[in-house]
Amino acid sequence: MKNPSIDQVKCEVVNPVETTPSWMDPIYDYLVSSEVSHDKLEAQHLKIRAAQYIILDGVLYKKGYSQPYLKCLRPEEADYVIREIHEGICGNHSGDRALALKILRQGYFWQIIRDDSKDYVRKYNKCHRFAAIPRRAGDVGPVTRPGRGLGISKANSSPRHQQSNGQVEAVNKVIKHHLKTKLEKVKGNWAEELLFVLWAYRTTSQSSTRETPFLLSYGSEAVVPFEIGLPIVRIRNYQESQNAEHITASHDLLEEARDTA
Repeated sequence: MKNPSIDQVKCEVVNPVETTPSWMDPIYDYLVSSEVSHDKLEAQHLKIRAAQYIILDGVLYKKGYSQPYLKCLRPEEADYVIREIHEGICGNHSGDRALALKILRQGYFWQIIRDDSKDYVRKYNKCHRFAAIPRRAGDVGPVTRPGRGLGISKANSSPRHQQSNGQVEAVNKVIKHHLKTKLEKVKGNWAEELLFVLWAYRTTSQSSTRETPFLLSYGSEAVVPFEIGLPIVRIRNYQESQNAEHITASHDLLEEARDTA
């Protein structure tokens, strides 16, 4: 066939992606071309800051303490991540500090994570309507220990038996609280939302163990949906053969991780 069977149509750019100037630009430019300001003090400050960053495959990362590399985000990307972590499929409507820590744990960074987390939680209406309000106990007089004087002593239950030491009730309380924030007035849809609430709980680090339930069950962290849109180092460098080896090694080290937690 010498000629195409259909007419050629001129293609136009649809929804072009525009990036606004951000805090990343001076650091990125300096690492690429050693470009600095004419102001000596500002240039010296930039050189000190840039030492904490690195460019991998054209992407700017911060050398972190919790993780080797934290992907740096522009304001529009940061807004997307903070919304997804707080109220998305894996969101659990956490407080500002827990939200900031989860962002870092997922492998992302920008300069004002804590401030943005505070502002977002402060403006989010559901966080206020369903927040746990501490109440001061009333004056009920002296409380005596049950069985005192009768030779009866209380023995704490084993932590391995969650049904009798209150751990099950504590987890259920957290799950019910998350369901309330998602359902609001549509209480009949709790069965459809339960899977998302459980996923959010399992991918959030717990204060008691400092690890996520998912990691303590499978030996590695889960890949959450927004990591596909904004891939971090482990997603960009994924190789199926090496990943299988790492998972096998994680399973061998899982018992140690559980004992440490």
